[in-house]
Amino acid sequence: MILHADIIKVLSLIIQILFMMLSFNNINRKHNLNKRLFLFSSFFVSASIFLVFISYFHGNDVSQITKVLFLTLSILFFIYFIFCIHNFNFIRLRILFVPYFFFLFMISHLVSYLTRDEAFNTQNLFDNTLLSSHIILSLLSYALLTLSVLTSASVYLLEKNLKMDYSTKISFIQVFPSIYESEKITINLLYLTEFFLLLSLITGFIYSSNESSYLDFLINNKSILSIITFILILVLLTKKILLGMSGKKIFNFVLASFLFINVAYFGLKFIE
Repeated sequence: MILHADIIKVLSLIIQILFMMLSFNNINRKHNLNKRLFLFSSFFVSASIFLVFISYFHGNDVSQITKVLFLTLSILFFIYFIFCIHNFNFIRLRILFVPYFFFLFMISHLVSYLTRDEAFNTQNLFDNTLLSSHIILSLLSYALLTLSVLTSASVYLLEKNLKMDYSTKISFIQVFPSIYESEKITINLLYLTEFFLLLSLITGFIYSSNESSYLDFLINNKSILSIITFILILVLLTKKILLGMSGKKIFNFVLASFLFINVAYFGLKFIE
C-alpha cells in the first residue's frame, strides 16, 4: 500500500514540475498549442493528485489530515482547470496560482511524511455520508476562497503598480487581467464561497445535531471560525455593493477570511 502510494506520489510530483515549466511559456488566445498544453497538464495534475488521494482512501497507514489535504488539492486543481477552460483570465493569472499550488503540494507531502506515525489511531472521516458531504462542501468553499485570495492579490498589485514610477513598475504584472476583470472574478468567487460555506455550515449543524446536540456545533471552535469567515465575506460583499472598496481593502478582507478558515479547517487539527 505504502509503496503503491509512493510511486503515484512521485509521478504526481513529476507531472506537477512539468506543469510549472509549461506555465512559464507564452500563453495567449492566439497560441492555441501552448494553451492546450497548459490545460492538459493542469487536468493531469488534478487527476494525479486525486489518484494519490484514492490510494490513501482505504489505507490505515495514512493520517486523516493527509487524506483531507490531498482531497483539497485535487479539488483546488480541478476547479482551477474548469475555470481556465471557461475564462482565459485564470490562465493569465497563472503566475500567482501555479507557484502557490506547488507550495501547497509540497506542504501536503511534508505533512504526509510527518503524520505517518499517527495514522493508526485515527477514525475514518469518510465513513458517514453526511459527514463526507460536509467535508466536501467545506473543501469546496476553502478552494474557492483560496482562488479569491490570489485574484484579490492581483487587484492589489495592479493598483499598486499604477501608482509606481515607470522605472519601478513590476513587469510581470502586465500579463494580469485588468483591475476591473480581476475584481469581478474575485467578487464572483466570493459569492460562490459564501454559497458553499453556508451549505457546509448547514450540513455541519445537522451532523452535530444527529450525533450529539446543536450546542456542540455552536461552541465548536471550527464552527465559530467558519461563521466568522462567513460574516467577514458577507460584510465585504455588502460594503462593496453599497459603498465600493479599494483593491487593498478587498485583499485585506479576503486575506483575513482566508486565515480564519485555514485555522478552522487545518490549524485546529494540528493543535489537536
